[in-house]
Amino acid sequence: MEVVVTVTTGKNNDYTISELNYLKDSIEKLDHFYQVEILRILSKHKEVKLNENQYGVHVNLTDVGNDVIHALTMYVQFAEKTAGMLNTIECNVKNMTALGGIN
Repeated sequence: MEVVVTVTTGKNNDYTISELNYLKDSIEKLDHFYQVEILRILSKHKEVKLNENQYGVHVNLTDVGNDVIHALTMYVQFAEKTAGMLNTIECNVKNMTALGGIN
């Protein structure tokens, strides 16, 4: 199930539309594993409305409070950093394998 994020005009938080769009794009680019964790973060907050259909789970970030947006931002940063580190490790292993260092 994919997380689909919407940003519209409205003001339930102190973030700009541009910042929310960046967060939206970042969430949608995450692997499924990380998107599931995003859903867990969102579901912990009863005030967040999640709408589920056959295409995924939808949430409008403009309806979400500052504390939730901050938690999402921190998690996205963690996920991107972790994915980058895993990618680096995979490249190192491939390079070592190609050089005959790992069988």
